[in-house]
Amino acid sequence: MKLAQSLALLVATVLTIPSALANFHVAKGAATNPDGHRYFVACPSDAYGCECLHGLVKGAAIPKTIRDGDIDSLNLPNFFKTSPRNKFCGQDEVDFYRRSNGNWEFFIHNGNGKAQGTCYPAKKGIRTTCTEGSTKYNFDDQLVCFGALCGGQ
Repeated sequence: MKLAQSLALLVATVLTIPSALANFHVAKGAATNPDGHRYFVACPSDAYGCECLHGLVKGAAIPKTIRDGDIDSLNLPNFFKTSPRNKFCGQDEVDFYRRSNGNWEFFIHNGNGKAQGTCYPAKKGIRTTCTEGSTKYNFDDQLVCFGALCGGQ
């Protein structure tokens, strides 16, 4: 019984950790114009904002997640990686694997196979809106990531 209570307390603690303490985030983005693409992007917490989300300053696109259609119909695949075109936190590529508990572990691509940390589903309703000309881009926080990347321990 004590083990179950301890696990419940641990889960409650992790779920209440402010996302501001995260090392980085993975967000879902969409242009508001009818033919705009929807995609995912990873951004370090210290650069989380329009410059990273839309301009990819310090951030990295998640290739093969670009789709047309409603932003709500776009979901992260069970495996994804950052684009090698944009170094992300000093790494050419970072691999993400969804685990059976609903969280993602992340690894350095072609690294030593040791998980560098964990990403947790973000609190719903956290949206950042960026504007370029007459087009608005909405970004919804999807994952909040903690670990040895982007300045983490």
